[in-house]
Amino acid sequence: MKDRLTAWLVLIIVFSIIFSPNTFLRFVEYVPRKYSINAVLYPQNFTLDVTIHLYYINDKERSFDKLYFHFFPNSLYFRKYGSKVIRFEIFGEGGKLDFRFKNSDESVIEVGLREKLNPFEVIELTFNFRLLIPRIRGRFGYYNGVFAFGNWYPILAVYDEGGWNLYPYVVYGESFYSEVASYDVAISVPSSFIVAATGDLVEEYVKDNRTVYRWKVDLARDFAWTASERYVARKLVSTLGDREIKVFVYLFEEYGRFCEDVSIIAFNALRVYSDLFGPYPYSSFKLCQVFGDFAGMEYPGLVMLSDNAFTSKELLELVVAHETAHQWWYNVVGNDQASEPWLDEALAEYSQFLYFEYMYDARKFREIYRRYLLDLYYSSFVKESATPRSSVLNFSSEREYINMVYLRGAATLHMLRLLVGDEVFLKSLKTYYSSFYFKVAKTKDFKLIFEKTSGLDLDWFFEQWLERSDTPSLELVYAKAVWDGNAYTLRLYIRQLNVSEPYRLYVPLAILTSNGRKEKTIKIDKLEEEVILRVDDFPIIVELDPEDDILGRDFILEDVPEVVLTYNYQVYMLIFAIFVLVYILILVGRIVLRRRAASHAN
Repeated sequence: MKDRLTAWLVLIIVFSIIFSPNTFLRFVEYVPRKYSINAVLYPQNFTLDVTIHLYYINDKERSFDKLYFHFFPNSLYFRKYGSKVIRFEIFGEGGKLDFRFKNSDESVIEVGLREKLNPFEVIELTFNFRLLIPRIRGRFGYYNGVFAFGNWYPILAVYDEGGWNLYPYVVYGESFYSEVASYDVAISVPSSFIVAATGDLVEEYVKDNRTVYRWKVDLARDFAWTASERYVARKLVSTLGDREIKVFVYLFEEYGRFCEDVSIIAFNALRVYSDLFGPYPYSSFKLCQVFGDFAGMEYPGLVMLSDNAFTSKELLELVVAHETAHQWWYNVVGNDQASEPWLDEALAEYSQFLYFEYMYDARKFREIYRRYLLDLYYSSFVKESATPRSSVLNFSSEREYINMVYLRGAATLHMLRLLVGDEVFLKSLKTYYSSFYFKVAKTKDFKLIFEKTSGLDLDWFFEQWLERSDTPSLELVYAKAVWDGNAYTLRLYIRQLNVSEPYRLYVPLAILTSNGRKEKTIKIDKLEEEVILRVDDFPIIVELDPEDDILGRDFILEDVPEVVLTYNYQVYMLIFAIFVLVYILILVGRIVLRRRAASHAN
């Protein structure tokens, strides 16, 4: 069998060379993993019977005698809530294969192969298992009438320059890391259930009071689905460029009033991100209600919305915008979500603010950015030990993880935008998206694209904001202006607080003058320094970082007024003129008094 498949692969190589020098490279990049899955849900006893056929072309540069798969339902966390693998078998060519569960939480399957799998050879594996579904809120399990199946099947682990990536399951954040595959998935449920899943629905039929839904997708980083008897489904069909896009919403009847809002927000987000970053890869998008401790959870072509997201329309819009952005940052442009979680979460977080800017205006962006990033960061900020580049496994709490990865990560992108300018910022994101289309990117790739597009050396920028955990605050100690007869010399003395080593900061400065508002950018790279500027008009008010673009709560001593009044040449002349006038009036007054006195004497 292996020889036949190897010969077939050689034919593909030959044809790829004849027709296009890049065809085979795309083939190896996109099609090495094909999952054909048959899943049968028995809700009455909370079990799922699964058969998986995996076709894998070894697209690595080394041979393997073992393969590794993540199987998170077997993790200690889900077993604590009732998840159980009742039976599990793996077959290869020639019969059953030996395997064992390993890793700290037993969520990894190590599969021994009978023969070495060499580069460009193909192997076919079959998994058979029955799974007892845990009763728990979240992305996998049953709660309040919804079955959620996120990260529910054995998925091939990633082998890269660091070896096999075998992360355990984490409760907050994601420790998921996968390469794209094609999926052909048949899901059998009682006919009273409605199913939402990744991909396009290509077949649906009823047999023995059960409905079988068959879903297919050519390229996806994962496959997820939900099922419920309580779903009410709604569909919005609209055009995105020259393509028709179908947005499906699956909510409980009592949440039905949100269906239109969710579908419109989702479509608007797809349109904004397609314009800003690049085209949405699918013809459909699904948003389905679950119950979890999160607000939303992203999967390819599908978003799980928790009941927490429906507390206000604004929060709902924020969550839908964020999770929709993950279709670009996580699904299409993949990353190691365990070791570099900032790459997808910070990008999705900042993309949600861009959504508000391009759907509404810059004022709305500022409002949402302050309320959902700056205020949260400052109100819960403590001295952190982890950084945005830290692995999800190294955070001491969920609060620290959110502060560093989501909030500081998104603020870093905002400061990067301020540094390079809007045009370069958006051009870089488009290049990043197209360059790593259904590939895996790392922080170094992201940085190099921005450096190439901007022409700037950005090592210092990414190092200080991603590799450090402290946050600088700026103190404007004093501001003085001196008139030299032609212009004003404005002297600002500024300190960086809360840091032992200075940051290099390019800080916006607003100066209200007698002739209007002037905006400048000043460079600060010392713990204490005086910045000297020339201003043509009389400065009245000096505002350091007026919109709080540079992360860090600024501090001004109470005895340093925000309004800076300076005595200038005109003021001196006015005072002198007043003094002369008063003096003349005094002299005149004295003369008048003397004459009156002389008149009375006569």
